[in-house]
Amino acid sequence: MGDIQNQAKQLTREIPAVPAPWLGTKGEAFFSVALMSASKGLSPGTYGRLEANSSVADPEISGEFAGGFGLCMFVRYTQSPVGPYDEVLWAPGYFKVPATGKKRERITNIYVSSVDSVYNGRRNWNIPKQLASFKFHPSDTKFPPYKRIEVSLPDNTDNPFISLDLKPMSLLSRPFLPLSTSYIPLCLDIVIPPLPESENWREDGRVGSHDGEWKTTRVGMSGWGGMMKAGGRLGNGSDFPELKRDGMWFWVRDLDMSFETVEHEKKD
Repeated sequence: MGDIQNQAKQLTREIPAVPAPWLGTKGEAFFSVALMSASKGLSPGTYGRLEANSSVADPEISGEFAGGFGLCMFVRYTQSPVGPYDEVLWAPGYFKVPATGKKRERITNIYVSSVDSVYNGRRNWNIPKQLASFKFHPSDTKFPPYKRIEVSLPDNTDNPFISLDLKPMSLLSRPFLPLSTSYIPLCLDIVIPPLPESENWREDGRVGSHDGEWKTTRVGMSGWGGMMKAGGRLGNGSDFPELKRDGMWFWVRDLDMSFETVEHEKKD
C-alpha cells in the first residue's frame, strides 16, 4: 500500500479533484493522546517544512498555541474516495482562532502515501499533507497486527524519521472497547489557516489555499479499540516532532471515518 515509486510514475497525470464530504472511509488506526502545555510552546518539527516557513507557523497571523490534548495517530485506510493510503499526523492541541477568539484543534504536520490524498486534503480542508513512504512490519501475533511502523521521506527511504515498535498487552490488545467521537461532549472541529503552495504542486500535490480562507473540518470516527505498548523513535525534531510517547497506545479495528466541511465560525 502507498508505493511511492508507483506514485512517482503517475505524476504526469492530472491529479483528480475529489471534493468533500468523504464518508464511509474505512481502515485501522493507532493513536496516543497526551496533555500538552501551552507554556512549553511547540516542539521543533511541529510544522511541515513548507508550512514552517509561512504564515501558518506565525502565531500573530494564525493564532497562538493554547495547549490541550496532543494527538499522534497512524491510519491505514483500506477504503477512501481516493483509494487506499497510509497516514501519520500530529495535532498538538488547541490554537486560538484570530477571527473568533475561540480555541480549536489543528493538525500541523501530516504525511500520507498518496499524491491524491495530499492534493485533496489540502484543497478541501487546508490539511497540510505531504508525501512519505510507509512500512508496516507484520506482527508475530494477531493483536496488534504490526510490530513496527516506519515512515521516511520519499527520497530517503533508508533513513526513517519514525520507527515505532508495537507490543501486545495480553488480553487488552484485543479490540474489546467500542469507540466513537459521538461519545465525546466537546467540539472536535479542526480549524486550519490558509496553506502555502509548493512550486512543484502539480507533482507533489502540495497545492495552496488560493481562496485565502480558513477551513473547518468535522471528523467522525468509530470502531473497536484495544491497547498496546509502544516504543522506539517517534520523530526526529525536523521532519516530525520528537515525541516521547513510550507506553500505552490505542489500536482501532473496523475503523469508520467521515470528513465533512462545515461553515467557518463567526465571532460571538
